[in-house]
Amino acid sequence: SIKERRGAIVGIIRWLVVISFVPFLIFILIANHSMAQDNSAITILYTGKMQGNIDPCGCSKSPLGGIEAMASLLRFWKTKGNNHALLVDSGDAFVSEKLFEAFNKPRRNFLMRVMNYVEYDLLNIGDTEFGFNQTALKELRSQASFIFLSANIIDKNTGKPFFTPYVIKEIGGVKIAFVGLITTKLAPRIPPENIDKLVFADPLATAKKYVP
Repeated sequence: SIKERRGAIVGIIRWLVVISFVPFLIFILIANHSMAQDNSAITILYTGKMQGNIDPCGCSKSPLGGIEAMASLLRFWKTKGNNHALLVDSGDAFVSEKLFEAFNKPRRNFLMRVMNYVEYDLLNIGDTEFGFNQTALKELRSQASFIFLSANIIDKNTGKPFFTPYVIKEIGGVKIAFVGLITTKLAPRIPPENIDKLVFADPLATAKKYVP
């Protein structure tokens, strides 16, 4: 359990909890004595609600955005200097609610390849990820070189989280825990069969379970 993992950490001097909402992603910074020996900055890069967008904005002057520009910038920051950087996505990465029917498998797989290339560390599952059925999500997870995270999506058959509930990363002598949570107010156009046999538990109650 996360309590057991925390108990094994020696020399904890402080906890810092930051929460970003809808989807929820909890960052827990566990700073130990090794920080005193390494004053290098730690950077947490995050993206959110990409919703499968891979094209520039189409602006008349100096088109902005696009997957090429984003990937180049994120990879630069992820790999520069002493590499004390983590890259996470807060959810709703692959598709927007308006595009459930239009979104195609090649586009989805292309975005996954880009995220692997950029070296994401984790993806917090957002509700629009369930625009895909569970088989497609499992296929995506098998392609990913990073972790799919959610603590409050529960498999009815097992009573356990459907995805990895939390992960602890160590970087620059600092251990950082990430707990993934999803809203219970799902996008109304999500097909009911895509969330069959899943329970979306209260996110705050789940957070208290992992971070008492």
